[in-house]
Amino acid sequence: MLHLVNGILDLTRIETGDLSVQKEAILLPEYLREMKLNYEVILDKPLSLQWSSPPDLPTIISDKAKLTIILQNLINNAIKFTDKGAIQISARWRADRKAVEFDVADTGVGIPREALPIVFEKFRQVDSSITRVHGGIGLGLHIVKAFTEMLGGTIAVKSELNKGSTFTLTLPV
Repeated sequence: MLHLVNGILDLTRIETGDLSVQKEAILLPEYLREMKLNYEVILDKPLSLQWSSPPDLPTIISDKAKLTIILQNLINNAIKFTDKGAIQISARWRADRKAVEFDVADTGVGIPREALPIVFEKFRQVDSSITRVHGGIGLGLHIVKAFTEMLGGTIAVKSELNKGSTFTLTLPV
């Protein structure tokens, strides 16, 4: 319920333009260690979270709170839509683009090709039937896209039905 309320509040602030970017230096190796600690819980399904990033990731200037919401939404979705297997959270420095890329890859249900263009739209879900297995109202990925754009980044998704999805967040350094 709290996640739902926060999502609606974020959406309202996005749509009214009442949301600003609070830039600060983010030491990525330390930040990712903190994120990993938030997910050191026992899951109720046979699923492992695997984290990988080089120790020499750069410091970025960005909004830490918005970055956290972006990554939490992506990781939480991966957990929700993956019944067994693994979720890989990784980060890498892209010197050629002066950017950092974060991947959240899962071995979950995947997204049908025809649904890929709509996954970031608000209130849109791949399965909107009344018999769907997974809950939610379709705000998480919309907020991910809006916050990513506010931070000057991009978000992309690759997916194969019944094999999983990979969301790639790219943020400028």
